[in-house]
Amino acid sequence: MDLRGPSVLILGDYRQALAVARSLHAAGYRIIAGRSGRRTVLGKSRCVAETWDHPPVSQPQDFIAALTAFCSRSDLGAVFPVGDREIELAAPLAGRLRPLIVAATPEIIEVCSSKSSLLALAGQCGVPTQPWEPIQHREGLAAAAQRIGFPSVLKPDRQADDMLGFKALILRNPDDVSAAGATIAFPPCGFVLQRMGQGPRHNVYFVAGKGKLLAHSQVLNPAD
Repeated sequence: MDLRGPSVLILGDYRQALAVARSLHAAGYRIIAGRSGRRTVLGKSRCVAETWDHPPVSQPQDFIAALTAFCSRSDLGAVFPVGDREIELAAPLAGRLRPLIVAATPEIIEVCSSKSSLLALAGQCGVPTQPWEPIQHREGLAAAAQRIGFPSVLKPDRQADDMLGFKALILRNPDDVSAAGATIAFPPCGFVLQRMGQGPRHNVYFVAGKGKLLAHSQVLNPAD
């Protein structure tokens, strides 16, 4: 990275954020961990030299204002957001703030932020997926569930945990569908309904550069 100072601010308290901190610390950078009103796993790392308390990402205007002010520091060379919401808020600030914002292009972020876009792209690339449908209106849920079959998984097309209180719901029968349709809030982004896959889950982690696969590993998680 072409940094503009010795310090890097990492946003997001996730396991992958710890990997980012360790890598950048080993490369000689000074790590600042962002946190929101609580102690973080990242903040406890020996690789972190400083923590910065910021407003929660659920308050986007306050978060962006605080981040903009923090980025006036002359020693801050880059902001490295980790996590969907952190990337969503920080990436558009690229070019508007002095530090480098480490993020993918807006086009890639747009696709990766939408489950329906990712599933459609998988289909275009010949990657098999369980049957799925986008649902834009509450009235379409029951009919879609009959077409998809049971058990199925209902998940917001984009991250909407703050609004819904859940990441996904498993619908095992028509009664579950009726209960979900009557009680859950319907986010502006809509939902994706997908047949639930059975058996062990294969998690594939990879590193790529300029469209070329550089390294990868696969982790097999047994079925529940």
